[in-house]
Amino acid sequence: MKRSLVIPPVLAAAIVAGVSAQSITEFPIATAASAPQAITAGPDGNLWFTEQATDKIGRMTTSGTVTEFPIAVSVSGSLFGITAGPDGNLWFPDLLNKKVGRITTGGTVTEYPVTLAHPFISGGITTGPDGALWFTANSGFFNPRGIGRVDTSGNAVVYDVWGSQCCYYADNGPFGVAAGSDGALWFTAGHDVGRIETGGFGMPMADLGSGFAGAMIAAGPDGNLWFTDGTGNQIVRVTTAGTPTGFPIPTANSAPSGMTAGSDGNLWFTESAGNKIGRITPFGAITEFPLPTKSASPSGIAPGPDGALWFTESSANNVGRITTGAAAPPAVTSVSPPSGPAGGTAITLTGSGFVAGASVHVGDLDAASVTVVDSGTITATTPALPAGNLFDIVVTNPDTGSGSLSAGWFADFGDVPQSHIFHTAVEAIVRARITTGCGAGIYCPDDPVNRSAMAKFILRGKHGPYYYPPRPTSPAYYTFADVDSTNPLYQWIYELAAEAITTGCGGANYCPSAPVTRDAMAVFLLRGKNGSSFLPPDPTGTVFGDVQTATYLARWIEELADEGITAGCGAGNYCPGQSVTRGEMAKFLRRAFGL
Repeated sequence: MKRSLVIPPVLAAAIVAGVSAQSITEFPIATAASAPQAITAGPDGNLWFTEQATDKIGRMTTSGTVTEFPIAVSVSGSLFGITAGPDGNLWFPDLLNKKVGRITTGGTVTEYPVTLAHPFISGGITTGPDGALWFTANSGFFNPRGIGRVDTSGNAVVYDVWGSQCCYYADNGPFGVAAGSDGALWFTAGHDVGRIETGGFGMPMADLGSGFAGAMIAAGPDGNLWFTDGTGNQIVRVTTAGTPTGFPIPTANSAPSGMTAGSDGNLWFTESAGNKIGRITPFGAITEFPLPTKSASPSGIAPGPDGALWFTESSANNVGRITTGAAAPPAVTSVSPPSGPAGGTAITLTGSGFVAGASVHVGDLDAASVTVVDSGTITATTPALPAGNLFDIVVTNPDTGSGSLSAGWFADFGDVPQSHIFHTAVEAIVRARITTGCGAGIYCPDDPVNRSAMAKFILRGKHGPYYYPPRPTSPAYYTFADVDSTNPLYQWIYELAAEAITTGCGGANYCPSAPVTRDAMAVFLLRGKNGSSFLPPDPTGTVFGDVQTATYLARWIEELADEGITAGCGAGNYCPGQSVTRGEMAKFLRRAFGL
């Protein structure tokens, strides 16, 4: 028999008034003591879940009818994660049996081998941006501790996130995995959070320190990653730049587990020990909803085809459903102006679904003077924010439905106000994640660009805002006598060399601290933009008064002008030997890479 209950929320202090009551329904699973774990919406409009204790995959209609499909296993207890694949099937890791499984919506099961030295239970699986399935391959305290990839034909590979193939983590193996807004996969691994690109290169992005243990992770509507931290009893938000922020859960020792994004623009999670379902807005306000059944141990959670959230109760042997209590969430499409001083700027938000009484957050702070002009327009004033940073804008209606504009607001650097000649270019390269300034909320526009910084500038411009170069592992990489791992940008420098954009400054050196001159800048930019094999035509000696045909790098300088990246330094000259300032470099990067 299904159980239904309308439950008022238990509110954290930051929640706004006027929250609608939630409806919770519990549906029993036919097989007793099945220990249901992960759950996902299938392409057939049903919910699919794993039964860890009975080695079955369950299918439930939105009315609660259950069908179970047994999985033939040699080692029991292996089934945990499940997700809908891009091929119209459901996929699940079965790593204790060294397999990854596929089940059609009709119940036909096919399993594919995975090479693992130390099989362990996999917590997560997700569809990646490359159309493959990505899963965690936790080997406990044994190596390799990996992130696996299997294509829809069943070809599987596991990337070692402990050893030289990938990431060099100093903690336990990976557990949850999710596709990020940056085109990479993100995963939890003990107190670390990692990122791995679809080509297999990964790296640690945030270390929460001892006393924390990340579990399941999900991409949020704000472009960030969100995960449950069971040891720290919190929900953690991590940006794609790797900056974590923790939000404590009101119920002590709640053991948060599952995490997912809801249709209402918020994140939803399970509290296994707290026996509650939690909701957290993109700015961190938490609401908890107690379950009807005591000691139910909620585990996995996922949005259903009906707009509600569906979750498993591993101890109560149920699948539950909770409504969001919100109408269609608002959408934020633009903000004008998109940048301004660190605080006190009047802004206008454009979007849809705005309701009278809506609140606006910029970052985690309340905007002031919020006025809902109509359903598509809100005016507000930005709060005081740290200079030189990007901030999400979140609109939350009174029913807690939320809409986000990721990185919508840029708080100007203290030394590059709106009136600065290079403001537009500097904002562009900040939004492209090419720079975060020179520290303390300033950009240092008049300082020269050194050759170390140039490596990151060029590679981010070439490969995109979320690119990270591989860690050099082969001795062949170490070609520069003056660059080793003590240089914080050494990976960028060696990748610049690996892509044949630079051969150094001569004498087997790179000269990382040397300023970049305008003639050398032309080569860096054009090779980064057009490829390492690019060679400009012979120079004419007629473009700039101080650049003759015999001038060093003349062909590159004239090509830079021909491509509209530079007009010179004034008075018909180029000033080839002059150092490039950080302000000028922003302009050149914006033009070269179309930012």
